[in-house]
Amino acid sequence: MVLDPAWPGWGVIRGAAATCTAGGYTFCRSQCQAWLYLPMPYHDRSNLPANVRKALARVPHAQDIYKEAFNSALAQYKEEGRAHAVAWHAVKQQYVKGEDGKWRAKTRK
Repeated sequence: MVLDPAWPGWGVIRGAAATCTAGGYTFCRSQCQAWLYLPMPYHDRSNLPANVRKALARVPHAQDIYKEAFNSALAQYKEEGRAHAVAWHAVKQQYVKGEDGKWRAKTRK
């Protein structure tokens, strides 16, 4: 069974007997009846996890950065946890969390 990166949804598995997409995730059952979880890329801000949307609610540009970085890292590494870490790192390159807990654009020196 091989993940087919040519398909933008990352849900196609060559050699899989069945696939099911639910809640932004794709689950695939191979011919040996094992289910394989495959994260899907985020298509817009509304698809981001609730904790990300809440944390970055006042900075929509940061949400866009997160989304693009996550999708790119997911395509490259094929690991959801690593993709989230890369996405937060990308946000932190341009934004900083203030003492009040709100994210703000970094000031240029």
